Amino acid sequence: MRFIRMATALLAVVLLSSLSLQAQFPVTLQLNARSGDIVATPPTKSNARYRITVTGTYSQWPQFTDCHGVDAAWVYDVPKEEIDAYRWPPATILGTPFVTIPHWVGDSTAYAFPPKGLGVNPLFELSFRKYLGFRINNEPLPPMQLDRTFHRYQVTMAGTDQPISFQILDSTYNVALGAVIPRYEDNCGGLTVVVEEILAKDINICNATPIKSGNDVVGIRVDASIVRVDSTSLTGTRNELVSKDQLGIVADGKFICPDSLVCDTARTEPVSICLVVDVSGSMSELISYNGDFVQRIDALKSSIHSFMRRLKPGDSLSLIQFNSTVVLSQNWTTDTAKIGKAIDRIFASGSTAFYSALIQGLDKLSTHARQRKALVALTDGLNNQAPGEIAPVIDAIRKANVPLYLIALGFAGTADERLALDTMRLFVAAAPSGKVYQITTGQELEAVYTEFAENFAKEDCCRLYFRIPPCDKGQTKRTLRLVFVDGESTLSKKLTVDCDLKTTSVAPGHGDIDHPDALEAIPTPSHDVAHFDVISVIPGNIRSEVYSIDGVLVGRADHGFADIGVKRITIPTESLAAGVYVCRIIQGASVRTAQFIVQH
Repeated sequence: MRFIRMATALLAVVLLSSLSLQAQFPVTLQLNARSGDIVATPPTKSNARYRITVTGTYSQWPQFTDCHGVDAAWVYDVPKEEIDAYRWPPATILGTPFVTIPHWVGDSTAYAFPPKGLGVNPLFELSFRKYLGFRINNEPLPPMQLDRTFHRYQVTMAGTDQPISFQILDSTYNVALGAVIPRYEDNCGGLTVVVEEILAKDINICNATPIKSGNDVVGIRVDASIVRVDSTSLTGTRNELVSKDQLGIVADGKFICPDSLVCDTARTEPVSICLVVDVSGSMSELISYNGDFVQRIDALKSSIHSFMRRLKPGDSLSLIQFNSTVVLSQNWTTDTAKIGKAIDRIFASGSTAFYSALIQGLDKLSTHARQRKALVALTDGLNNQAPGEIAPVIDAIRKANVPLYLIALGFAGTADERLALDTMRLFVAAAPSGKVYQITTGQELEAVYTEFAENFAKEDCCRLYFRIPPCDKGQTKRTLRLVFVDGESTLSKKLTVDCDLKTTSVAPGHGDIDHPDALEAIPTPSHDVAHFDVISVIPGNIRSEVYSIDGVLVGRADHGFADIGVKRITIPTESLAAGVYVCRIIQGASVRTAQFIVQH
């Protein structure tokens, strides 16, 4: 009997410990902008993935007493006094673009001010990536669309058996002193971080946008999904939201059904994909392809050409080839002809520096100013060049935090090849999503690249439109809870919003974002593409016209149908000469204009 009691007590301890580990997430953390202290979660599980949602704003300047100007991804407003007093660099110098606003906190450029070459010694050096902004495990968020209402951003990360750390950086490099000077004392505000373990079936709020009629908020658009883990899909999950009857919101104790539901089956955002291809000697071996036998490298060329024909305008590619060494064959470009020429030039020779190629491709993606990006790598052999260890590759995967797709071509099932496949699966497990493909024929190779082109970065959230009642008198904030009833269980997510749902201001001279005609390019300056977020108050088709600064029409495009809410349109700029341009966005009788800068 004593043994049974002891065993029961021990079992209770084990169960309580297990429940305690499960109960550690979700966690909510607060980052105070007046401190550079690191805040961390409990340890994560290596076989789990986590959703991180960051909200809030803070200020780096005493003039902004409402604590705005910076959020988790952007410096979006700077006091005019700071620029006039040379404590913050201006948007342009002698007509040349310099530090434009909004500015991504992950920008790796070092801005010396005053700039070198003007005959004046620089006073300080501003590096956003080194010294400014919000960090997750010492890395910035990708340059997501600036959320001017909720300042809400979301990313997914793989667990590592270690905590996830968060920090706000605010320092500048003083050239005269030769030292980095922390500048937290004038700050106010902060950020809220919610970290959730992604369950086998889950509900997620991807985004939320107020719907306005004039100055009145008449409703809210909630982008949401019912997510189920699915190892057969390209992203590792699938969205099971198919009917507006599946979800509702609770506002101030009242359950509200959505007026409508819109689910896009095709992606609307441009993507950036780094293609990493094996050109080692074994790629000259023959492979079955369309009823014939061709060299593996020729099947690869044909598959990538077919893949590129399925891409959308604004999609960007870079190409890295590897054998005994790693070579960047083509830097980022939206011009598929350039990638095609680089692909046509490759030939098979040498050994297999697979790990080194992965690391270089991931490093390139880490600093690339795009929100949606991935690495697709093909190899037909085992890594036999330095580094031989997997730890540097896993470190690079976690740092870049991008989807990772690995293609193993012609692996016959030897012990070494089975070990190599297991290693590839470890690499994918360290990424936020991804997949390992084991293929043997040219048709399978072409099918894999076709799947990437057609399914990568598909819109994984549907748009739900709700009419919401006004807040009570004196109420400043309200909590909206999105609810999904799944049999006997209920899943829910909450979103806290300001009652007035106002959008934030922008930097002096940029206009008022509440004005429906105000537009700005993202990123600024634009290199290969310029994005414009267009607010549609009525549904309709959108088209654009681009003019040079002297009024010459240089391009026009039809961007298709836009529903009520915000639609991002993309203008390819790689073929434009550096300079200033005017873009006209036309939707029905509404015409909006914006200047944007192209810089290569």
